[in-house]
Formats: sequence, C-alpha cells, structure tokens
Amino acid sequence: MDYGTCGLTEGLVAGGATPVKNWLLAGKQAFPTLDKIADFDTVIQYQVKKYGCSNCPIACGGIFKVSKGPYPLAEVHKPEYETIAAFGTMCMNDNLLSIIKLNDMCNRSGLDTISAGSVLAFAMECFEKGIITKSDTEGIELTWGNAEAMVAMLKKIIRREGLGDVETPRSAPSTSVDRNLDCIMPHFCQAGARGLSAIPPLDATQLLLLWLV
Repeated sequence: MDYGTCGLTEGLVAGGATPVKNWLLAGKQAFPTLDKIADFDTVIQYQVKKYGCSNCPIACGGIFKVSKGPYPLAEVHKPEYETIAAFGTMCMNDNLLSIIKLNDMCNRSGLDTISAGSVLAFAMECFEKGIITKSDTEGIELTWGNAEAMVAMLKKIIRREGLGDVETPRSAPSTSVDRNLDCIMPHFCQAGARGLSAIPPLDATQLLLLWLV
C-alpha cells in the first residue's frame, strides 16, 4: 500500500467529510485546487522508502526526501490524512511542500499536527475577521492559504514567541484570544469546554453517508 492514509484525502474531501476553511466549508467545490495536495502520485513522488507500525504487515507509512523547493528536507515522515487536512484544507493551503515542512516541524518539536493545524486555521479566521491583526502577529499575513505565513507562525508557536505563546496547541483555542470570539465557529467553543485543543478534521456524519451510498 504505497499511499497510506493520505490516499483517503481526495475521496473524503469530495464526499464532504473533510472540513475546509476551519469548518466553514466542505466539498471539493470549496477547495478546487485539492489535487495539488491529494493526488496520489503527486503526494508520494517524494517517498524514498516505506515502513510499517509495530506488527503491521501493510507498511503504509513512508519516508520522504525533498531535494528542491523552499523547504528541502533530507528525511521526513510522509504526512498522514489528518495532517494534510489540518494544514491543507482547514487552512485553504494547497502547497504540498509546506505541509510536508509543517509536519516535520511538529514531529521534531513534539507537537500534534491536528492541534497545530487547527490552531493555525483558527488564527487565520480570527485574522480574516479582524480579531487579530498584523500588530498581533508581528507582521505575519495570516491570510487563508498563505503557506509562508503558516511556517512562520508555527515557528513562533514552537518557540512560544509573541502570539505564538498564546495561540498554542497546549491550550484550548476558544480561550486563546478573548476578543469577539462569538463570530468564530462553535466547534472551538465545544472543544474548549471539554479542555481539548482541536477536533479531528473528519465529519463522522458525512463519513457514515459515504458508507451508505
């Protein structure tokens, strides 16, 4: 199995089970450049070897090597489905190399990719609505799909610098910024009430419908 869980991305997005734009949208029509991060061959072009979890004969995990582009990496784990969803569709980011980079940054710093991606998507929605501004982000343009800004902000989160010390996956996103949060999607309020930092990027109700059809 060459593709692993990242091979599920295209079908789950098309079926509406994968959230787009911080749970505001769903479906491939909401993210027309999906193929850039979900096409099977596009994703595994960087794979140099496979590995399996303990006692699993399938070995769908993979090691990537990125030689060119803005984020060269000698050895990095292949991003799983939920990592691609968290840093990709949730943030409207169709830059696959940045997703691979963000995945590696989380792996090396001990951060959960689902939580980190959800926090970035949350911050992007706050930025869009004017709840946080460039003065809060120290000049980082946290606009949807801005891969360079995502890498820059994740560095701040890892180092706990500036806004990165507030927008951290270690604390519930609904309590991270206290200005006008009523206009943000209620998923984060629900997560925060339960002490969680993120909801996995998979709508189980839509997943059930996919199985039924």
